[in-house]
Order: sequence, then structure tokens, then C-alpha cells
Amino acid sequence: MRDRRGEDPVNDNTFRKTKRLNLVISILSFLFIAFLLPLNKGIRTFADGINNDNQTATAGDAEKNSEVYLSVDVHNKYDGMTTSYEQGYLPLINSGVMTVIVPLYTEKALTGDEITASVKLQNDDLYPVVGKNYMRSFRRDEKLSETGRNLYLIRFDLELKDERYNGSYIATVECSYRYGGRKMTEGFPISFVITDGKDKNAMDKERIEEPEDSGPTSEPKLILKKGDGFPERLDAGKTYELETILQNLSSIKSVQNITITLSCDTKGIILDEDSSLVYIDWLGAADSKSIMLKYRIKDNVPEGSYSLRYSISYDNPDALSLNSSGEIAIEVAQTPEVIMEVGDYPTEVEAGDKVIIPVQIINKGRCRVCNVECFYDVPGLKQKNSLYLADIEMNSSAAGEIKTYATAIVDEDSGVSKYGVTEGIIRMTYEDESGMVYELSDTIRLKINELKVEVKTKEKDEKGKITKQLIWGIIIVIVVMTLLITMSHFWDINRTK
Repeated sequence: MRDRRGEDPVNDNTFRKTKRLNLVISILSFLFIAFLLPLNKGIRTFADGINNDNQTATAGDAEKNSEVYLSVDVHNKYDGMTTSYEQGYLPLINSGVMTVIVPLYTEKALTGDEITASVKLQNDDLYPVVGKNYMRSFRRDEKLSETGRNLYLIRFDLELKDERYNGSYIATVECSYRYGGRKMTEGFPISFVITDGKDKNAMDKERIEEPEDSGPTSEPKLILKKGDGFPERLDAGKTYELETILQNLSSIKSVQNITITLSCDTKGIILDEDSSLVYIDWLGAADSKSIMLKYRIKDNVPEGSYSLRYSISYDNPDALSLNSSGEIAIEVAQTPEVIMEVGDYPTEVEAGDKVIIPVQIINKGRCRVCNVECFYDVPGLKQKNSLYLADIEMNSSAAGEIKTYATAIVDEDSGVSKYGVTEGIIRMTYEDESGMVYELSDTIRLKINELKVEVKTKEKDEKGKITKQLIWGIIIVIVVMTLLITMSHFWDINRTK
């Protein structure tokens, strides 16, 4: 049956159901695309986002958080090395000095292209290296470096003890440097072998084997004395490392548990060490040990003799406690502080003129200066006596004049005399109270002109003029007298007539 429009109602209903179904499917598809896919994508994005965030943070802080490490060049041999590290490098020892070389390189350039290195020594009485502060800065070696390989050649010359024992030892070279705003430190242990020292086994045997008891003997006595390198005088205002020798005067007994206490009663003489105590575990019979002491002398310490006091406590082989004390005499000297002032002098003179050069000597130091004398060496100034000012007390002065006269300047090479500008020195010598000679000098410069001849010619003309005037005067007097005589004669004749 068809409706009024001629359409089949059954087909029309089927079409409408199909259309509704398609609409539902379209709505569901839209909802799936709009919600489920973004949700799934969001889950993946979250996981990936963690990784992306981490990668971004790492990239942003790469230079700040990355580290650069130093590496030892084990393959190559450098100046001062007999072998490379991979071939068993050992530091060279020559004349009591051990040269340690550590070739380090980095792939990236360090901040400032610089490494600060120091040597860490073992705190042991038997350690063969003299204890000092070994610290230096090393720049990147431009000649040996290449792209991607920045080389730093670390080198230390370590002083060895005179009394050292054979054996293997270790010194650690610590290096600090900066990269990306961070300070980093690395250590490199270096092995070295001592072969020119004493036999350590023989020393250990000596420590164990004490002489057999042959009856009562005197107890050992220790003294502290000056070493060979001890200076005769110590200048105020300086710091010294003084070599002292700890000597066991006993030829049959050793001592142990030795503690040395150092002091000085004079203010301004300061022991510049971490502690005033020095500890030594053992010292053999008739043996000695070198001890370096660092003292600082303040600049206000007057000249004179002083004493560095010490007291020593120790045990004999039977653990009996003993003591000794004494002092080391030192001489403190003040370094002179003298100023020479040259006063105003003529800067242009003629040959034959007298030249006076005033000189003033000022002693600004804390000691007297002796035998102060001034000399001069100026071409064209006649050499005469020097200026002697004798002794000048501290915080005082003395003055005098150098008197000479100008002559022609004689050329040293040709011997020809000439005139013009000349230059020389005023030299002063003086001594401190110990007899040490010092010297100061200053430059003087002046012009010497030739003596003007026209002055003498003028004087000669003036003398000639006077002579001519005198002659004319005499002639006039003779003429006048002749006229007077003649007139008188005529008067007499006329009177007679």
C-alpha cells in the first residue's frame, strides 16, 4: 500500500531506522575521537614528557653539571723523564734533588687554562723529602697541546734530606682546577725509590741491639746546635728557615721519645711554626738529626745578640726520663735605610767656573750608619777630594758640599777635548755596624761652555784706550809748558827793551 505521495510506508520506516542508526554511530565515533584518543595520547605524552623534561634540564645545565677529569699521559716521555709511565716511570734524583714530572691532559679547556698543584708528603721522620710547602700554578702548554688534548706538564723539584734511607716511598701530587664554575681536585700518587741513602735494615738492627751492659755508664745528653747553613746574622723584617742539629753526645746509648720545646724571651722574634714542640721517636748513640726551624724577625727588633731557648725531654733505653736545656745565640741586624738627596747645582757653567753640589744624607733606619762618604764621577768636573760625613745616627741627617770646577770634556775614545752637555753620578758609600758596605748613587747633568775670549779682548781694548789717553795727556802738558816758556821768554825780552 502506498500513501498519498505514492511512497511505500514499509520502505520508509526502514530508511528512517537506518538513518537513526547511522546518526548514533556517528555520535559514538565522535565521542571516541573526542575523548578516548586524546586521553590515550595524553597518557603517552605524560610519559614522554618526563623524558623530555629530563632531557631539557640536562641540556640546559650540561656545561654546569658536566665534569672534566685529568688524565695522566702514560704513553709519552717528556723532558726530564727517562721512561714513560707505562714503561715504569721513576723520578730522577740528582745532587740531593728529586724531580717529579706528571704530564696531565684534558679533552676540554679548563677555566683560565691553569692548574694549581701541590705535593702532599708523608709525616714520618724516615720520609726522605724535606718538609716544605710545595705549591705552584701551571699553565696549559701551548707547544705540546693540540685540539681536544690540553696538556699541563706538572713539575716539582723536591729537596731530599741529607740523612735518608733506601727504600720505596710515595708522594701525592694534588691538582685543583676550575671548569664550568666548579672547583675540582684530584690526587695522583707517585712512587719513587731512594738508592743513595743509608741501609734502613741496618738502622732497625741498631735500634734493637743496644750495647751489652759493661757496668755503670753516664746517661745520654742531647743538645741542639746550629747547622752548617745557619746564617751569621739575621736581618730584622725577614723570615728565616734555620737549620739546627739535634746531637746525642752519648757514644753508647740511644734515646727515644724525644720532645723539644722552643721559646724566645724577646718580643718580635717569633717561631713561625704550627707548634712550639718538635717530636722525634728515636736517636741512635752518637747520632745527629737535622731539624729545620722557621723564625720570623719583626722589623722593630733592635740590633744585638739574642737567644733561642730550648728544653729537651727524652728517655734512655731503660725508659728513664731525662731532660736537657740550652740556648742558641743569634745576632739580629737592622738593615740600614738611607736616603741621599742632591741639592740645587748650576746646570750651565763655563770652563774654569767653580761648581758646588750640595748633598744631604738622611738616616731613616733603626741603626747607625758609619763612614759615610760621597764621591763624584762627572766628565768635565775636575776630580778633587771626596765629601766625608763620618757616622750618622738613626733618625738623623748630615749635609755637606762637593766643591770642584769645570774643565773641558775629554772624550774617552779619541782624547779630544770638547764642550757641551755632560752627565755623571754622585756616589755615596756607607757601612752598617757590622762592617757591611752599601752604596747609593744619583745622576747629575749640566752643560759646560767654552770660556768666552771676547771678554779678555774687551779688557785689552780698555787698557789700550787708557794708555792712549795717558799719552795724549802727556803731549798736551808738554805743549802747554812749551807755550808758557816761550811766552815768558818773549815777555822778558819786551820788558828789557
